[in-house]
Amino acid sequence: MRRLRRFVLRCYARLRWEIKKSRRRLLRLKRSPGLIVHRGHRARSPIILYGAPRSGTTYLLRLLNQHPEVSISDETRLFVWAHASLRVLPEDDRFVHSSKDRFVEHLLATYPDLIRDFYRRLAPEARYWGDKNPHYADPIHDGCLDTISALFPETKFIHIVRDGRDVATSIIRNGWVDFDLAHQVWVSHVRIGRDFGEKQPSDRYFEIRYEDLVGDDVVGAQRLFQFLDIDIAPEVIAFCRAQMQSRTPLSSPTRNIHRGVATSEWGDLLPPDQRLQSLDILGEELVRLGYETESSVMQAKTELENLARSTPVDPLRLVVQLVPQDATVLVVSGGEASLLFAMSGRRAWHFPQRPGGYNVHAPDVEGRAAVAQLERLRTEGAGFLIVPRAGVSWLERNLDLRRHLDKTYPRIPSDDRCLIYDLTGGSVGRERSQSRIGGEATSPGDPIPPLEPMPSER
Repeated sequence: MRRLRRFVLRCYARLRWEIKKSRRRLLRLKRSPGLIVHRGHRARSPIILYGAPRSGTTYLLRLLNQHPEVSISDETRLFVWAHASLRVLPEDDRFVHSSKDRFVEHLLATYPDLIRDFYRRLAPEARYWGDKNPHYADPIHDGCLDTISALFPETKFIHIVRDGRDVATSIIRNGWVDFDLAHQVWVSHVRIGRDFGEKQPSDRYFEIRYEDLVGDDVVGAQRLFQFLDIDIAPEVIAFCRAQMQSRTPLSSPTRNIHRGVATSEWGDLLPPDQRLQSLDILGEELVRLGYETESSVMQAKTELENLARSTPVDPLRLVVQLVPQDATVLVVSGGEASLLFAMSGRRAWHFPQRPGGYNVHAPDVEGRAAVAQLERLRTEGAGFLIVPRAGVSWLERNLDLRRHLDKTYPRIPSDDRCLIYDLTGGSVGRERSQSRIGGEATSPGDPIPPLEPMPSER
């Protein structure tokens, strides 16, 4: 009897020791960045978010990531890398030559587990994972979406679409590209994204309008999570309701979001002739997406043609013709976006601007700080500085900047509407000014000529 009692006690002690050891092992597993412990299974295929730049991909990402079991990365662009290594680099014999097909087949078989392991380490507690990248539908990554689908046949693709007029306006305001390219960016992204989506089954591709999402965030979120087959979490609903009350600025907004995130500035910032040109580029896709009808586009074009004939061209746009069309220009704009649009499609940046490149007027950047920023932007590609009449008083106050410009860079003769400094120090601007105006470019060191006061100053 005593032996039996001792045996039972030893078994009980052993059981307690095993339980403690298991608890310690479980704790180590939870703390390990390479392993994941959760109640449900981990998704084997990603969630991919894409859409043209400035279409709301960042807000879509933030909304989905409110769910405690969702972790979608913000532009790791890992799938672009995978696509290039599978479809682009093998086309060049300098990278892969012999046994090329066998090597690519090996990569195709290996990449899924490699990518899953990366995201498992990136977000150990998440059940659902993926990446947001507007450029998965970029023409320069042609076929990238198909590559993702080949690697992960159960991928969930979410394509967010926004009115191309607002996208182009936002891109131009950011100073990324010129007028024509800003419009082409939207057209190409939308066409590639939708053409891909049309080939996918309905349970793998979901298209949502930005305007619908921010029109009722809660309803939009419910539709998204229903598509993903994920139970919506209270945290998501709370986030949506908070955003409906007060919007959080995301991704360096170029306008005042408190006016309403769905409001359009296309008609306010573009003159009639540029709006007409905008519709010529965007019209077909706007109709295809249901933003307009063929008759509404034709009517709008007729109205804009009549309006353009009766609206005088901004004088500043005429002066800017002295600057090469492919130039990048800095504009002393006081934060007025309309002055960027007066650059007639040239790539234009506000000057001065806030640190980090956000194109918002920065009144605290003056004096030597303005000189330093000018030189930095010049090394990043800025070729000309344009000072409209409204900005001359600001330049006159900043003696360090004025003296630096006067000492270092020649001015292109224009007229009393603006000053134009050639930051390249080349002869392009001089030749153009002589052919159009007939004057000689001023040399560094010449004093700034006085400008006629603006009508409001007289």
